[in-house]
Amino acid sequence: MGTFDAGVSSVYALKRPNTHGVYAMMVEGNATINGQALNRRDGFGIWNGYRTQHPGG
Repeated sequence: MGTFDAGVSSVYALKRPNTHGVYAMMVEGNATINGQALNRRDGFGIWNGYRTQHPGG
């Protein structure tokens, strides 16, 4: 869980990229993760070794 300010970027690297994934849920606001725009109540799953960057927005 995290709170991100507008204009601030962060990087998350999976701990075990071949066996684990991560799921992002946008509760309020909007952001772009790996080129995918997310708006309020959207979700996004990442797996298979992908690294994701969350540019604050």
